[in-house]
Amino acid sequence: MEASLVVAVPEATPFVHHIRERFDPYSSIGVPAHVTALYPFFTAETLDDSIDDRVSAALAHVAGFDYELTRVMAFDESSVYLAPEPADRFVALTNALWDRFPESRRSAASSTP
Repeated sequence: MEASLVVAVPEATPFVHHIRERFDPYSSIGVPAHVTALYPFFTAETLDDSIDDRVSAALAHVAGFDYELTRVMAFDESSVYLAPEPADRFVALTNALWDRFPESRRSAASSTP
């Protein structure tokens, strides 16, 4: 199973739980309401403390920030999400992770149709 790095958004759960329960298979295995920072990441079997250290190093300079989930958007016909505003902070977060984990960028490119 592939892993991902996410920003959990527990405040969104009351608003999206019924939708995620019906349409999102990851909800049933405990993945919280979230904004995805990096997917695909590694496989769950390959995660270890060295990867945790690399994630910490990649995000050490990132300060906390406020955002709102403002509108429903779609990646394609099968994936909808609540768009965060401002989006640029999440883009910077993903770019920082891609810089530290360039192999994830290659995995993402090879997993798109």
